[in-house]
Amino acid sequence: MAASNSTATHDGLFEYRELPWGDLIYGTKEFLQKIGLGVGMAFPGEIGGPRRRLNTVDQRGFKCKIEEASYMGERGFSASIPFPDRDRQFGCSDWEFFAPGVQRKAMYWTDDFKGTADDLVAAGLVPIGHFPGLPGMRKTRVVIFPDGSLPKGAPAANHNRDKGAGTKRIERISSTLFCVKIDIPEELGERRIEAFNRAEAEWESRMRSLPRPPRIDEPLRLARNQAANERRSALRLVWSKPRFVPEFNNLPPGPFAR
Repeated sequence: MAASNSTATHDGLFEYRELPWGDLIYGTKEFLQKIGLGVGMAFPGEIGGPRRRLNTVDQRGFKCKIEEASYMGERGFSASIPFPDRDRQFGCSDWEFFAPGVQRKAMYWTDDFKGTADDLVAAGLVPIGHFPGLPGMRKTRVVIFPDGSLPKGAPAANHNRDKGAGTKRIERISSTLFCVKIDIPEELGERRIEAFNRAEAEWESRMRSLPRPPRIDEPLRLARNQAANERRSALRLVWSKPRFVPEFNNLPPGPFAR
């Protein structure tokens, strides 16, 4: 993967990351509101606030999503602010039409298909009776090897890629829909990864050439720098004459010897 071009400023429980797609800020509610995010609003998890995400707008007019950041502790939040026209236009494809009632999505190591059981059977992707929960099938996931056989090991065994390309895994994703993941040849997966890395490097290069909006914490940074400069200017260096102790101190040179 291409290295992400980002800069970060840390200040205790406050972290400001400038990423290719926008700004990602971590901090307490107090810090985020101090730089103008979610002022006067209840944050996720608070009484009267949203359960998972607070959608708001920063002072530059950009959309902002505030969510709990568990790694910072109970008082930590993250603010994600994507800039316009910086979306990635590469990577895994979106869901596309494959057959009536069935959609396909190309992933890095699998081709994924979703649809109802009847539609997946009609598209030739799953044999009749091979869906999770049916008689003789496992409850949550059914694995079918390329030769059509089923695994004989314990239900918790990992059969992700032990039979190679063509292995299918069928999982329920809603009350009526199933997802079928089919392993692709390893060389095809490597080509997809290489194409992604090239596209990401080109995208990040383009993002670095674009001008960035001013940081929303700039007024706070300027105020803190000014306060630090004022504290430094108030300091005075005071020279203290060393006390001379015979036989224990070397005689200092110059007019200050005595």
